[in-house]
Amino acid sequence: MSKKFKLKFKLLVAFLSVGIIPFAVMAIVALNEANSALHDQAFAQMESMRDVKKGQVLDYLQTIKDQALTFSEDRMIISAMDEFSTAFKTFMEENELSDQSAAELRNKMGTYYNQDFSTSYREQNNGQSPTVNTIIGQLDSSTVALQYHYIKANPHPLGSKDALDRANDRSRYSQLHAQYHPIIRSYLQKFGYYDIFLVNPDTGKIVYSVFKELDFATSLTNGPYAGTHFGELFRKANAANSADTVVFADFKQYFPSYEAPAGFVASPIFSGGRKIGVLMFQFPIDKLKKIMQERAGMGKSGETYLVGQDRLMRSDSYLDPENHSVIESFRHPDKGKVDTEASRAALEGRTEEQIIIDYNGNPVLSAYTPLEFEGLNWALLAEIDEAEAFAAINALQWVALIVGAIGIAAIVGVALFVTRAIVGPVQGVVANLTDLAEGEGDLTTRLSVATKDEIGDLAQRFNEFMGKLHAMIKDVTTGVQTLSSSSTELSAISQQMSASAEQTSGKSETVAAAAEEMSVNMSSVSAAMEQSSTNSGMVASAAEEMTATINEIAKNAEKARVISDQAVSQTKDAGERMTTLGKAAQSIGKVTEAITEISEQTNLLALNATIEAARAGEAGKGFAVVANEIKDLAKQTSDATLDIKQQIEGIQGSTNGTIEAINQIGTVIDTVNEIVATIATAVEEQSISTKEIAENIAQISQGVGEVNENVAQSSSVAGEITQSIGEVNQSAGEMASSSSQVRLSAEDLSQLAEKLNIMVGRFKI
Repeated sequence: MSKKFKLKFKLLVAFLSVGIIPFAVMAIVALNEANSALHDQAFAQMESMRDVKKGQVLDYLQTIKDQALTFSEDRMIISAMDEFSTAFKTFMEENELSDQSAAELRNKMGTYYNQDFSTSYREQNNGQSPTVNTIIGQLDSSTVALQYHYIKANPHPLGSKDALDRANDRSRYSQLHAQYHPIIRSYLQKFGYYDIFLVNPDTGKIVYSVFKELDFATSLTNGPYAGTHFGELFRKANAANSADTVVFADFKQYFPSYEAPAGFVASPIFSGGRKIGVLMFQFPIDKLKKIMQERAGMGKSGETYLVGQDRLMRSDSYLDPENHSVIESFRHPDKGKVDTEASRAALEGRTEEQIIIDYNGNPVLSAYTPLEFEGLNWALLAEIDEAEAFAAINALQWVALIVGAIGIAAIVGVALFVTRAIVGPVQGVVANLTDLAEGEGDLTTRLSVATKDEIGDLAQRFNEFMGKLHAMIKDVTTGVQTLSSSSTELSAISQQMSASAEQTSGKSETVAAAAEEMSVNMSSVSAAMEQSSTNSGMVASAAEEMTATINEIAKNAEKARVISDQAVSQTKDAGERMTTLGKAAQSIGKVTEAITEISEQTNLLALNATIEAARAGEAGKGFAVVANEIKDLAKQTSDATLDIKQQIEGIQGSTNGTIEAINQIGTVIDTVNEIVATIATAVEEQSISTKEIAENIAQISQGVGEVNENVAQSSSVAGEITQSIGEVNQSAGEMASSSSQVRLSAEDLSQLAEKLNIMVGRFKI
């Protein structure tokens, strides 16, 4: 089977097997170990976080227990408990409150319950109204009186009733309140409690509270809140016979706190071995939130939270505070419950770690444990999204994949390189030998000598052999090319000689015929030359006569030019005189116009004189006759002047026409002058040309004589040419015969060179 595979394939498979298989095995083992370590580390981190949070919560609860126990044993609290119980009983009497007065206070408290408290209740419970009338009906007169003075009549706003140190009354209770309240309030603020209560063990009455909510002064034995977990806790603590007893009540909704979840802790108060009351704290949920929401080292999705027996939150969720905060989970348990596999297992008492589906429907790493303390039974869970927890594993897998791909690529690259280094020279030798065997070898090819081993020696010896063979074939090729070139040139020369001989023979025959024809034509040319000589003499005589005629024309043209110049001058003078005449006529016209105006004025004066004479009557008749004569004379003058004006206008019109005609005559004479000048110039040029013609004719006559002599000589030479051409034709025939024999020999030589060229052309040199 192995004989079917080539050396390259065998070497490549061997190298890849040696490189990839160990690499892949080591990579898989290392990746599995790393995945396991990171997996364990992720769970260990959740376990550590779970255990740390559990320790912190237990420490906090232990602190509350210790504070409750210490505070219940404090001498001030013992005194306050004793004195508040006594003063509570005498409050109405000291304030002189009758049953009627108590009824009025009850009505006022009813207003507070239905307005102030109910308004705030609705705001915090999505508009839901509380049922308060039943509660008011359960309050006795002393409770109503104390609530009125410390709640209704308290000038501080709702939620800040703790700011009142003393009510405005005459009771011993208010004196004690002013004494103890600031101290207890300071303690509450320092340790962050929501409220502190002092409860009478016999009546269950809350004789004191810091914030004065609606449970103040009510009875936890038979009052409206006796059935709550707050009342139940009181009864449990009140039943204890040891001063070291501390009991807790888990979080539940509590009406006086507007249905907010409230948790309580209680411890009995003893004085001299006698139980005188119960101290109760409403412990804050904020501290638990702060502990559980400390997220250092938990990434983006990590969180720890507490869940109660009811599957409701005991601390706020970091990932879903809208539905899984403590307040929202109690108000909307359908959305806020955490009923997961981890919470159920922890509440059953199991401490484990596993991957589960959390309350948001996401796969998470969950480390859970039960948390039990003085009656509290909670589950503590530390969780982180699986994707984030195992992000390092996923990243490692990608890194391993990339590194593996790079490693395999490197192994493949090295294997290919080594395989080619071994097989390449061998394949080169085989290929070159195959080319030589098939007659198509490339003699310029050389194997690369990259190593000094046996393969390098093989390549070196092969290159030496190819070098010698290349030199030999190259010499043969050079000789063949020279032979082929020479035979080709010889064949071409022979063909050219043969063609030239044939062409020479044909041309010689043509020349012989032309020589005979030229001899005949020479005689005709000689006769024509004699006739040309006679005609040239006649042309020369005619040219001399034409020269004389042209000279006469030139003289007459010069005279015409002089006369036209004189006419132009006279025309310009006449034009100027006519212009002067026109101006004089215009002046006369102006004079006639003045005379006309004078005659018109004279006529007007004569008319005026006639009118005045008529007015003078007989005395003016003689003057009238004179005036009429003057009038007639003025009219005659006007008529004569008009006639003169018409004559002058006629002279002006004639003068203008004459001036225009003289200008036209001047233009015509200028044109004639230009034409005469042109004729004179042409005549002069013609005279020069005629002289040149005469001179040329003389030269032609002399040349014709010389030609006559040359023609005679040419006729004699033509005979000699005819004889020589015959001899050339005979030599050309002999040369054509010899050229044919040379061409045949050159063709044989060319065929031999072609065969050698084909044989050598199989090799590349």
